[in-house]
Amino acid sequence: ACEAKPPDPVPDVLPRPSRSTAVDISPDDKTVAMVNSDDDSVSFFDVSVQGTESLRAKIGSSGNGAAEPMAVVIHPNGEDAYVANRGGSVAAISGIDGATPEISAELDFDGEPVGLALSPTGGTLYVTNWVSGAVYVIDTDTFTLTQTVDVGLNPYAIAVTNDGDVDDTDERLFVTEFYGRPEGKEALDTGRKGIVYTMPTVAPATVTEIPLAPLESCFTGDLGG
Repeated sequence: ACEAKPPDPVPDVLPRPSRSTAVDISPDDKTVAMVNSDDDSVSFFDVSVQGTESLRAKIGSSGNGAAEPMAVVIHPNGEDAYVANRGGSVAAISGIDGATPEISAELDFDGEPVGLALSPTGGTLYVTNWVSGAVYVIDTDTFTLTQTVDVGLNPYAIAVTNDGDVDDTDERLFVTEFYGRPEGKEALDTGRKGIVYTMPTVAPATVTEIPLAPLESCFTGDLGG
């Protein structure tokens, strides 16, 4: 039997679900972005031709001193990127497909923004703040905060589904809780359970929880040697 041909990608839509990561690649596979937490910068690499990959540019991740970048995502247009700075900001960087990218806008936040992901069209940016317990919703066209969703405790990694069309309102967010939630007696393998928060991309966002049962033991070998 012939293998089914995958559908052609929709223009101006990310080809895959977006997720918080320290390294991202543009939809056309020509640019790689990487955050450098140790020196508060973001690097952009030209990977358009195999075997001739090179550093295209490197700039500071913040224009106001809110450094320690943790995550980066690239817009579907391949020209813009967004960085979560744990020092207290989210920065928009334009011109990443050229030799002189620059910070075009920056929003300051209390706490520590650590994860971010885009809706499929890139119209909305979602950011986790693992200190304040919030998920921020940012309009990327105006780079303004449109909604703050309180999920509680310490949200960290984030991902947005992508069904491949231009409708961003039918997707869902998934956010991991950094710490296990106490359940039963502490200091036991079964003393905490994992939590994944999920919510729709359409406002108002109603948060629900997916519990992850604790494992009785994480070790199966003889630790005594």
